[in-house]
Amino acid sequence: MILLNKCPICGGKIYIDSLYQYSLVREIGKRGAPISKSKKVDDGSMECSCIYCENHDFETDFDLNIVTPANLKWKVCSNNGKYYLDTEKHGWLKY
Repeated sequence: MILLNKCPICGGKIYIDSLYQYSLVREIGKRGAPISKSKKVDDGSMECSCIYCENHDFETDFDLNIVTPANLKWKVCSNNGKYYLDTEKHGWLKY
């Protein structure tokens, strides 16, 4: 396994987007319409993330399946809060 701390294709910076849900809560006023004042409520993580390179040479979908480059047969996995490229073909992983 290779630690995913830079783009495996170009060596550039790599980013992870973790998606969260937020609600804008507004009171309904005396006239029956929402008032303009709102409160932002954090509804928590949507449990999905994507990883991508600053040059877009390497990208995953929200299930961390590699989509760019399309012919790369490795798998992205997480262990103890770190991300790795699994370059070996194990029987329990589907490639």
